[in-house]
Amino acid sequence: MRSRFLWAVVLAALVFGAARASAHDKFRFIGTVVKMDIKKSVLTMKTNDKAYPPVLEIDITRKTRIERSGAKVAAADLKPGVHVVVDALGDDYFDVAAVLVRIVPPPSK
Repeated sequence: MRSRFLWAVVLAALVFGAARASAHDKFRFIGTVVKMDIKKSVLTMKTNDKAYPPVLEIDITRKTRIERSGAKVAAADLKPGVHVVVDALGDDYFDVAAVLVRIVPPPSK
């Protein structure tokens, strides 16, 4: 009986430990596109937020949704100078993958 309980505790610890290890932090970046390297699937963007580096490289995966006004668009629409809001997951802002990239109008001055 004790052996079963011990194995159940060990199994639960492994399962919950693995789930915690695979969790990522959520990030939101707002800025302009510097370049979109379609071959490498990397979006380079400039942000004015002092909490992040001025230029970020964000991975674009097959699961990344790219949209304008709620409609899905191609990665080729991410041209230099386009304003974007990027929701991403990662361990830190040097290792992130985009979940959603929204093309937005430029901010009003």
